Amino acid sequence: MAIYKEGHGSYGHCWIEGNGVMFWVYVMDGKSKYGPFSSLSDAMNEFSRWCLA
Repeated sequence: MAIYKEGHGSYGHCWIEGNGVMFWVYVMDGKSKYGPFSSLSDAMNEFSRWCLA
């Protein structure tokens, strides 16, 4: 798995992790996970709801 984007927000450290096919958004220092998303752009949309790059 690779890290595609990292940032911080009011929910702590957050990042997008994926394998090139499926992507997950981790927030609250990894305590919450959203996904899988089938495209990086969908994962980025979710990421932007929780986190600032």
